[in-house]
Amino acid sequence: MEVFTKTANITNNGQDVNIQDQHTPSVIAKFNQVLNSTETVGAVAIDDKTVTLDDVTSVAVGSYLIFFNPTYVRFMVATVIGIGSSPVFEIDTPFDFAYPSGTFVDVSRTNMNINGSVTPQIFGLRGLGSPPGVNLSVDVTRIILSTTCTSAVDLNKFVNFTKLINGIVLRKRDGAYENIFNVKSNREMAGIMYDWQPFSATNPVQGVDGFVARLTFGGQSKVGVVKRLALGEDLEVIIQDDLATAQSTELITELEIIAEGHIVE
Repeated sequence: MEVFTKTANITNNGQDVNIQDQHTPSVIAKFNQVLNSTETVGAVAIDDKTVTLDDVTSVAVGSYLIFFNPTYVRFMVATVIGIGSSPVFEIDTPFDFAYPSGTFVDVSRTNMNINGSVTPQIFGLRGLGSPPGVNLSVDVTRIILSTTCTSAVDLNKFVNFTKLINGIVLRKRDGAYENIFNVKSNREMAGIMYDWQPFSATNPVQGVDGFVARLTFGGQSKVGVVKRLALGEDLEVIIQDDLATAQSTELITELEIIAEGHIVE
């Protein structure tokens, strides 16, 4: 496979540095909170869009499913869009691999409009390793936050709520913990991420209140380092405030964070 390359001359020592795009599979996945772990019943074929699950606990329309098979070193994500005669579920994405019966499935949620004020709520990408994950390393190059809410946002608020007390934490877990940021307001997010774009329900093109924001790790003009996640490691978001209870008529209807990156060769 041909990849784009470019050469940069480093003048301090006269060495040429070859910069090459990755050609490994890309990864685009949502931070999620696992509610139940189960397995598939029966094999699936490529392009199938239904799956039978052994345990249907917590599965509903909108559930985020992570399929992973350590033996075949494969994984994929999909969202439940229909329920047949239980335990058969329709998913929005066709299978891209013939997963055998007994493939692990995490049943998750992705919406972070949740109450974490008493017990902090953790959303991750790779889970806690039980059942065992796929032995691949992933470089996360950026994350994208998207929200919708019931009233206008401004920089002094968090989405459309008053500024948070404890804040949302992004951290890496790799045997130890590395706190990356804590944000309590839209202003703080805009300062860290720069690419913070509000939406307005009065804008006919947008038609909804909220915002989208982007934090890029990879690239020397950005943070300059990717977040590499090996087996047993994770990137986590901690919700430490009440994002579920309405403040007067204000409500955060959706808060999701997407991670983008690629498998390490």
